[in-house]
Amino acid sequence: DPWFFVLRDAVEFADGARRMHARVVSQNIAGSAVFPLLDGKIILLRHFRHPIRRAILEIPRGSVEPGSSPEETAHREVREEMDGVIRRIEPLGLLHGATSLYNNSVHLFFAELESVGSPQIGEGIESIEHYTVAEFEDLMRQGDILDSFTVSAFAHARLRRLI
Repeated sequence: DPWFFVLRDAVEFADGARRMHARVVSQNIAGSAVFPLLDGKIILLRHFRHPIRRAILEIPRGSVEPGSSPEETAHREVREEMDGVIRRIEPLGLLHGATSLYNNSVHLFFAELESVGSPQIGEGIESIEHYTVAEFEDLMRQGDILDSFTVSAFAHARLRRLI
């Protein structure tokens, strides 16, 4: 696969026990995810994700390509996935996803947008949706926001009083 491969390792634990563990090794070990705001509303993508066989609400994200910075990647992903333009961007921190399986991490960003356009339909993005903070929180409570990057970025933005 051009993006990752799967290894099965023999692991010896501190108590001497030995077990096999699988891990997914990404070609690009870093990504960027952007929590976007436009005119005071949170912008989410309704994105079909093949592994879970459904579309979910999430923030734009993608892999940091060789020679690019996490911030450049954030700008690129917003441009590609929602035809958006970032006015202001602020780092929120680093997140490790499924640490029992993956070796990669994601740089989280908060961004105020100047504009959004059309969704990147060819990548499975069905729509661009706008929510108030209260609506977003209701969606979380109802179990309609399931993406860990989106939930984490929201928590970081909320703690920093950016939303």
